[in-house]
Amino acid sequence: MAGRLSGITAEDEFPYVRLDQNRSFDNDYHFHVDRTYANYDGFYLPRQSFILMTRTYSPTYRVSIRGSLPSDQIIERIPRLNSLSDAIWPVWTRISNHPGSLRYYAVNDIVNDITGPLMDYLLDRDRPEHSAGMTFAQGVTYGLDSDEGKALLASPSGIAVFWLLVHRRGILGRRDPRVTIWEGEDGNSRRMIWELIPAGEDSTFDDYRAANFTISG
Repeated sequence: MAGRLSGITAEDEFPYVRLDQNRSFDNDYHFHVDRTYANYDGFYLPRQSFILMTRTYSPTYRVSIRGSLPSDQIIERIPRLNSLSDAIWPVWTRISNHPGSLRYYAVNDIVNDITGPLMDYLLDRDRPEHSAGMTFAQGVTYGLDSDEGKALLASPSGIAVFWLLVHRRGILGRRDPRVTIWEGEDGNSRRMIWELIPAGEDSTFDDYRAANFTISG
């Protein structure tokens, strides 16, 4: 990913970071690879222990929708740094003085064609009265002790959380994640937020939210 982190420090209040694969390169297979136009953009809020991703289009996705390569060649023609979890972690560790404090990971405006329909199904089933739009407080929460929570974690918009918890366990420790999903008040913007609660901690999200930040819409 081509992205400059210079000038970003832990003192910045609301750093918005764009990671764009916007340069051509030669990869380890000696293929010349054109820019993929992949982008991982989001807000990193260390004081609130919060990451909010606003756009997450992977190199694999960008290359596949352009249809410029056979499917068996896509893996050879993308950057080695291509997964969301690997891309955001060095940003978080650069910005946060205490990277192990990461507690919330949110994704805004989810349009993925796997995660999106899954969220639509769950919201239609569990919150039918709010099908035209809802606030965060009207969303529905699932833990990993449920099939719904596991399905959302394994979906393209949730898998980054899984890989962060697996690959960064030495820093993050053991967590008991749960996810809240809702659709914005305009009825056309799916959203999810993961609460990465330290194992064994008795905590409610509403208490923490009231003390640190407000989610609207």
